[in-house]
Amino acid sequence: MRLIKRLIVAVIRLPIMIGQTVVTSAKWITEQIRLLVKNPKMRVKYLWQTTRARMRWQRQNKTNILVAPGVHSIVALMGGGKTLLSNMLVQDMLPEGKFVYVVDRALVDALGDGRAVYVDLWACYKDGKQIYRLPTHVDGKSCYGIVLDEITKYFNRRNNKYGNYNDKFLGLVEMIISLRHQGINRVWVLSQSYDNIDVQLMRLIKYKHIIYASRRYNYDAYLATQKLLYIPRQLKIVSQTRTGDDYESVLCQVLDVDYKRHICTYNHRALADEYNHLPLLTLHSTPQKSDS
Repeated sequence: MRLIKRLIVAVIRLPIMIGQTVVTSAKWITEQIRLLVKNPKMRVKYLWQTTRARMRWQRQNKTNILVAPGVHSIVALMGGGKTLLSNMLVQDMLPEGKFVYVVDRALVDALGDGRAVYVDLWACYKDGKQIYRLPTHVDGKSCYGIVLDEITKYFNRRNNKYGNYNDKFLGLVEMIISLRHQGINRVWVLSQSYDNIDVQLMRLIKYKHIIYASRRYNYDAYLATQKLLYIPRQLKIVSQTRTGDDYESVLCQVLDVDYKRHICTYNHRALADEYNHLPLLTLHSTPQKSDS
């Protein structure tokens, strides 16, 4: 009986829905004709230019949510593919004539072609204020965004009670809030845990991308190193967008990793090199207890 009632309701609603669609379409067509008759030359020019711009945008941003304007959080555990994804952004999704600022030399040292530009970002801030702005054009290229790798290394929210933390962090927040007006539209914040990011920075994040790496032994890596390397073969990326105080999953995509193009083209030892200059801790043997 319930199934019959639902079927009757569906049959009654169907012509109503069709009628609403026809009326909406007729209104849209009438409006387009009115605009075309009113100024045919400008209307045709507008439609042509918007169609070209839409096609160009889709071609340049095949995985567009990863490079959409706004603040992005890229989350993965240690060795989970955060820097690898940032390299894939530069290699595959960076439009011609663009570059990104980076705060470590992992991409700069390997690429060397101006697509990744190292910047001492923390020198831009003093006493909680931004005192310098970043150039939006370098060597004929325009800035596409900023990659902040391992952000919790610099700003762990447990340290926010210290003055030297806030001197730089508040300046960073000020910069990100006004970055669009300074000519830079994107920031990628990389971290091992979203929950360790300072709350003020959390509130500015529009997109969150969670990475899951699928690993395999790679023959090209074996030829290059004579070692069996268990490296990422694909990155599964679950993208979420902010809806009020929470995030909603909007896209799940899988990106294929090419060893030569994506793994060999950045410096895997850049972070380790920052600590290699530190002296080694001297280990003392445990003193033996006396028999007496």
